Amino acid sequence: MERSVSYKEKELLSFIRRDFIDNRGFIISKIENGKPLEYSLLESYGELMEYALLRGDKNLFDILLSIVDKYFYSKEGYLYWRINRLNLRPDNSTALIDSIRILYALLCVYDTFKDKKYMEMGEKVADGILKFNSSGEFFVDYYDGNMKEKANKISLFYLDLRKLKKIAEILPSFNKYYITSKKILENSVSINSPFFPKEFDFFTFSYKTYYPLNMLEQVITAINFNDTNKIKGFLEFVKNEINNYNKLNTFYMDHKVLKDEENVAIYAILARLFIFCNDRIGAKRILNFVEKFSGRSSSGYGDFLGKVYYAFDQLEVLLTLSYMEE
Repeated sequence: MERSVSYKEKELLSFIRRDFIDNRGFIISKIENGKPLEYSLLESYGELMEYALLRGDKNLFDILLSIVDKYFYSKEGYLYWRINRLNLRPDNSTALIDSIRILYALLCVYDTFKDKKYMEMGEKVADGILKFNSSGEFFVDYYDGNMKEKANKISLFYLDLRKLKKIAEILPSFNKYYITSKKILENSVSINSPFFPKEFDFFTFSYKTYYPLNMLEQVITAINFNDTNKIKGFLEFVKNEINNYNKLNTFYMDHKVLKDEENVAIYAILARLFIFCNDRIGAKRILNFVEKFSGRSSSGYGDFLGKVYYAFDQLEVLLTLSYMEE
């Protein structure tokens, strides 16, 4: 598989395999000072499954799916958001964003290979999402398996309209949730322009904004729109920051920078957003910022001086490198 990819992508794949995959195939969530943490996150499998789809690597996809099915599936029918890879104990709750990633990947791989096993697994995951991560006609953030309670809110950066639209086209039972998600996302644009609220609260039926603004959540929310014309204000803010300061900071107090801090995943996702906006020149410029986080002694991306690396960051960069070649 690696022979057909760019040098950077090949090097990053090797780094992930060497440093982020343990001897049982679990994806390690974080490495700190050379020490791997004990958790493995469902989000990592969804990200790497999407990458396998982009590369047409059915074997990699099947390996990842087998681990998800064996270790992340609860007997109640929902997917755990993380497990302790050392003792195999799950955190007994869901995260909608992670379960949607898995469902989307399953439906896409079924579309490609027409193997019924993917549709059967997809329908099982879909049933769990509708049972545990929805309330009325809306999606909710999580289900707490210990408290047996659903969240009463939805985070806007959870609502990936591109993925939800694809899911709804194949599974009509998701259509009403796609419609309500689209309304929540698109109606948020005027609340705190050029930024987005963090969540929609079902107790008060209103949007909530919290400070400082987390630019990673903001960029993910922006890329969730399937109509980039809706986010012109946010894109203008981002371009002005980069043109004026040659960076985008991690936290803002409204329009003011909280502190001088950057995040590699922000740049990786922002580069993909520029690709979706058909701005490949802008995407390449943003992708150059990713290299700030690459040290000479490592092929990974993160705090190479403090030796802190996150699986999320590696996988988001990997996805963007792959999208750049498409």
